[in-house]
Amino acid sequence: MFVALLESEMSNHLKSSVVDEGKSALPDAEESHVRLASDCAVSEDVRNRLMNRLGGRFARMYELSRNTHRYFGLMGDNSFAPEGIPAFPDAFKTEASFSEEDFELASRYQNPSLLMRPPKVTHVDLISRIRRKHKPGARGELIISAPEFGDNDPIDSYRAYIAEGACDMDVDVACGDSLILPQTERIRIFFDTRESGERGMSAALYSLLSMQSILRQGNMIDQRFYTILDDEPTLSDKHVAIGTCMDGVPRIEWMPQKSLDNSRGRFRRVLGGRSIET
Repeated sequence: MFVALLESEMSNHLKSSVVDEGKSALPDAEESHVRLASDCAVSEDVRNRLMNRLGGRFARMYELSRNTHRYFGLMGDNSFAPEGIPAFPDAFKTEASFSEEDFELASRYQNPSLLMRPPKVTHVDLISRIRRKHKPGARGELIISAPEFGDNDPIDSYRAYIAEGACDMDVDVACGDSLILPQTERIRIFFDTRESGERGMSAALYSLLSMQSILRQGNMIDQRFYTILDDEPTLSDKHVAIGTCMDGVPRIEWMPQKSLDNSRGRFRRVLGGRSIET
């Protein structure tokens, strides 16, 4: 009797856990319940003044981005912070780095997330920080493959981006993307349909997005799919750069196209990248 009841409850739980393909079963970045460090929460006045940005979500996106930098030791007053890193930009300077057109475009993104690329930090350094914080829920250590990714060099100032931050992305059929197309053709279509101000997803920006996911729930994004890092030199018939945590194995690496399941490939739109003076 007890076993039958337990099996019934487990079955009901599994049914309730099923989600449509491409829909996230995890909390959205800006809606997470991360406990903010005391210096990462914005004041009520700042929140009110940013209320008209992305339906009032921009303030929370800023808080989560700032708290992610705090958690991973990227803030200037942290003993693990890179030497000479400047103070994290305030909310209004960050907001000012985006245009009205940027905010209008970002309002159509799947769960927009604010990514702050810090100065004096290489992609290799970001990866080392992910390795220190990634919790043991995954089956193995973060896999990073050679050759080097294209954006490893440190930058001179903070740069702010808004990227699609859904834990698992929908296929963007509006731009002509289709799972029945060859991957090289999908990459070309996504490149050709970028709007003014948009760029591809790089390995460094994907690492920052993964940091936010780790802060929220211990693992990287893309538990069911992989993100094509289309700001890397991916237009090749042989290899493609991807980021994923499918099967519990976190990866940011180059993979032979023939070894990838094309039906699990997704893209993430990115905009911004202007320098912020601190």
